[in-house]
Amino acid sequence: MKKKLLTMILLAFTLVCLNAVISYGSISATSATINSGENVTISVSSAELLGAYTIQVTDNGGLTFVSSTAPAGFAANGTKISGASVSGVTNLGSFTFKAPSVTKDATYYVKITSSGTEGPAPTYATVNPSTATATVTVKAPVQPSPVTPPSKAPEPTFSSVNQTVYATTEVNIRSSYSKSSSKIGSLQKGQSVTRTGIGSNGWSKVSYNGQTGYIDSKFLTTTKPAEPSTQPSTAPETTKSSDATLKSLSITDVEITPAFDSSITSYTATIGEDITEVEVSAQTTNENAKFEIVGNTDLQDGENIVTISVTAEDGTVNTYEIKLIKGANIPLNVFTVEGIKENDERIDIELGEPIITDNIVEYTINLTEYLKSINILGTLDSDLNQYEGLGLFNLEIGENRYTVTLTLEAQEGEEPKTIEYRLTINNPEKIVVADTVEKQNYNLIIIIAIIAIITIAGITFAVLYYKKQNQLEYAEPDYAFLRDDENIQTKEQEREQSKIEQEKIKNEENAISEENNTIEDNEENNENNIVDDEENDDNSGEKRKGGKHF
Repeated sequence: MKKKLLTMILLAFTLVCLNAVISYGSISATSATINSGENVTISVSSAELLGAYTIQVTDNGGLTFVSSTAPAGFAANGTKISGASVSGVTNLGSFTFKAPSVTKDATYYVKITSSGTEGPAPTYATVNPSTATATVTVKAPVQPSPVTPPSKAPEPTFSSVNQTVYATTEVNIRSSYSKSSSKIGSLQKGQSVTRTGIGSNGWSKVSYNGQTGYIDSKFLTTTKPAEPSTQPSTAPETTKSSDATLKSLSITDVEITPAFDSSITSYTATIGEDITEVEVSAQTTNENAKFEIVGNTDLQDGENIVTISVTAEDGTVNTYEIKLIKGANIPLNVFTVEGIKENDERIDIELGEPIITDNIVEYTINLTEYLKSINILGTLDSDLNQYEGLGLFNLEIGENRYTVTLTLEAQEGEEPKTIEYRLTINNPEKIVVADTVEKQNYNLIIIIAIIAIITIAGITFAVLYYKKQNQLEYAEPDYAFLRDDENIQTKEQEREQSKIEQEKIKNEENAISEENNTIEDNEENNENNIVDDEENDDNSGEKRKGGKHF
């Protein structure tokens, strides 16, 4: 019984050890939803650390293979990626495919298999191969609804007047009754002008420097502002504000980047080639501050600088600047940057707001944690757009500079346009605590391995010792306990046999006693019969004698 129990314990421990050596890890692939004709990148990862592996696309599912990317130091050969790492990796690589042009939504399935997989050092445990399927949903382009051209507004009518009006704020005088029309002059707050007509569209016709101009009527009043007093003020002098910030800043029909914030003084915007002037609207945070806008007219191709100078009540000056890029048409979302940590985990990196000069776009990225490498991926869907500078790059601690050059598809009769994107990535130093934790984990693995070895050795010694004891017992058998059992059984049998014989003797004695009693009874009966016979004989004789008498 003891031998059987020990054998079962050894077998169970062996199964546990084998299960630690043979792993059943699996790979997984990301799914995505894209638009018709776009590229999609499918990332493949493992559920556990792998020391060696090969992954391969076995079925494109109808998508067109474009490229493959492996982690730093690993090999990517078409639809196959191979790698080996002593410390182990979970990020195995990625495959890029191009979706076909579809007229209705469609779903494609890309099948990827793994082989030659094993765990990292020191065990190099065998890992079973597995299969992953990525689902790619391709959305058909949305057909635009027919656009009804806006109906042309009726021409406004102007009623003739002859009035002196005053500007309630700084206001532009335009060549026509539209904010998009050219500017011919301006009025400061309180300045007057002669109004010659009031329009049905809310504009006023004015006479300005011998020209006919137009001003939005809401910025005009017929009430003359009060003249400043020449008498010295008896009121106590109040502290003047030094706030020279703007509460709002915008350009009509043009988006500025970044979104307005009173603490941000530099902005960028792009405008069409046919625009020569923009209308800048601003409002100061302090109502007693003043501002002046310069550079928003006579815009030239390329870079134009619009300045908004804000003067606080106490004379403090603060300047806001808007860089207008005219006709450049520079695309900003043409590539993405993926960061790779030391454990091969991948994160998306935000590019932030760029600085644009001519055809150069500059990004500065300040990382908050150490990354070992980056992956720059292009996102334009046109096959005629050419990239230089995409791919996987290692990062050093400190400043790293990379350049991506994009050559856009040339329009008919024009030369191809080349745009240069410059990335400055500031990578912080590694955090030492993470290394300490990894060393502690490694030491823990070593301790567990030593305990397992000692346990196996102890069980093996116990089994060998038990076998040795069994061999000694079999060499010098002692059957004394068997003889004792036989003696006990014999005595029991003799005791039973004695009881049976005593019963037999007793039964025989009883039988003899009964037989003797029977004989005695018979003898007594015989004697009684004899006496009776004799008596009968006597009586017969008497009878015979009497007969003779008669």
